[in-house]
Amino acid sequence: MQSNIPLRVTPLTSTPTSTAAPPFTARPAGTARVPSYSQTRCYEKFKEYDAPVANLWYMTRLDGPLDIERLEAALHRIISRHEVLRSSFHSTSDGVSMRLNDLADMQIIRHFDFSGMSATRSYQRIRNIVEATAAHKIDIEQAPLFRVHLYKQSPVCHTLFLMVDHIIFDGWSFGVFLADINREYNSNGKAPQHNAQERSRSALQFSDFAHNERTWLESAAGVRAMEYWIRQLHGSQACARLPVARAKTMQAAKSGQYGSRTDKRVAHTIAPETSDAIRRFTKEVSCSPASLFLSVINTWLAHTCDNPDVVIASAISNRTARKSFSIMGPCFNVVALRNRVERATLFREHIRQTAKTIKEAKQNQSVPFSVIVDEFNKRGQSLVYDVGFAFQNVPLPPLALEQLRSTPVDFDLGAGVCELLFYVMDANVFTAKEKAFVINLHYNSQSYSEVEAQIICEHIELMLANATKDGSITSHQLMELVPQQSIRS
Repeated sequence: MQSNIPLRVTPLTSTPTSTAAPPFTARPAGTARVPSYSQTRCYEKFKEYDAPVANLWYMTRLDGPLDIERLEAALHRIISRHEVLRSSFHSTSDGVSMRLNDLADMQIIRHFDFSGMSATRSYQRIRNIVEATAAHKIDIEQAPLFRVHLYKQSPVCHTLFLMVDHIIFDGWSFGVFLADINREYNSNGKAPQHNAQERSRSALQFSDFAHNERTWLESAAGVRAMEYWIRQLHGSQACARLPVARAKTMQAAKSGQYGSRTDKRVAHTIAPETSDAIRRFTKEVSCSPASLFLSVINTWLAHTCDNPDVVIASAISNRTARKSFSIMGPCFNVVALRNRVERATLFREHIRQTAKTIKEAKQNQSVPFSVIVDEFNKRGQSLVYDVGFAFQNVPLPPLALEQLRSTPVDFDLGAGVCELLFYVMDANVFTAKEKAFVINLHYNSQSYSEVEAQIICEHIELMLANATKDGSITSHQLMELVPQQSIRS
């Protein structure tokens, strides 16, 4: 991923909506807290893999007179407000259970003092500690399920590092966390009182989301949404698979060799003229940039795998109710976007079909992907997809603490389970100076080299440039621009 933001699970658009979504209301009094489906799956991964596959992180340098006691007090108030940050998870005879822990028993910040070192040496020490921390999975049976490090480099220079297990956090949660810490630190505990509507929203917790999710899934709307996915993904085991040995990747994960040094990343900035053409083209054909990028990636994958039936897994925020925007927790979901790339079809027609697929997936996004996987397992069909796609057009709020300048730090600590993850960022929403799109391609380094990953990005840009230039181009003509043996077989 490009610097300034951690790997985030993000929506396909900035305003996630669904016509078949659970309500977001407080669970009935006396109802026990239960893990969500995503939390149950995270717990299963925790038990299955020795290496970390569920760590999220954020890191920033703070220049100025940091008030450490004030920072710690702000964090205490945030953790007290969001009960998911005080939770731990355990195996019981009834399955996975969650427990709320006493804040007084939790170490919040771990302090490091490197102020006697040179800037170069202190930076290297920080990097070594961060990499070592990220290489170990968090014990989700022992709270807290996050790590906060504060590295002092001088009286007016600190680096703040936050690592959180995915079982209590998602990419959207980073935005909630940063907004909360800005408010709590800058007000020094004297934040303005919320109005009645805001108090109602702030009282809701992720456990309410989990309760609503389970109740809704058994409703008529939930059943209809599940039926959509059964129709959509039936027979998808025969879809395009990358010509790489996925089995060795999963085996490495189970043996503890799969972690921060397995997944690598290249950042490829689309040329300004092509980025401008993308914006003009998407307005002309009334589609989103996400639809265009996904259509091109579909076409590339169909050509590379010599299979027109393509499924790409996409992360989505799954925050369908506005009240969910201010809670922390793993609301995210994964949707499987299946499209057929017919060679003779005009590429513009393929974009329309892709946009329709995205729209339908969003309308049915609230069915947990783990539930869909379990249903297909019962039917003897395995849902395993090698390629992921995410489109980032929702910037994180800046960390804006009083009298401090915050500069995000980018460390490549990625780990994942996709062979390739196309993480596309619209840089225009992050800075007015940058108009380009950026492809951050996360790749399994046991399957691809950095050169191969960069070539893939270049091929995607070449296809984008030609697709936006010629309205009559077919999918086959786009495919012909790229050698079929463009990646390792």
